[in-house]
Amino acid sequence: MQLINDWPKRAAQAKWGVAILAKETGVSLSTLNRYFLKVMRQSPREWVNGFRMREARELLVNGGPLSIKEICKLLGYASQHHFSFAFKKHHGYPPSLHWQKAESRKQKTENRCRTPE
Repeated sequence: MQLINDWPKRAAQAKWGVAILAKETGVSLSTLNRYFLKVMRQSPREWVNGFRMREARELLVNGGPLSIKEICKLLGYASQHHFSFAFKKHHGYPPSLHWQKAESRKQKTENRCRTPE
């Protein structure tokens, strides 16, 4: 079970796939799919995509100076377009909305922290 719990992080970073997880856990693809559908109530692919979308949202909100392009690469997306499409499909709004809000908050904080000269 620990391998399965660690898998989304590895999948996001190393471009893993469901077939590799099945091989590492010593089960067939169909057994792995049945397990996920029964226990997690979603497919392995849906589970990893959900993890990646939660990570993306966290990085957009609290990730510091990372750009959307850097975040999509960090999470293993081949293109920024594919990442943005997946993010909007999952969350209902584009990643740029989070990024713009985070940048705005950073600027407000920086302005408040400046000492008058």
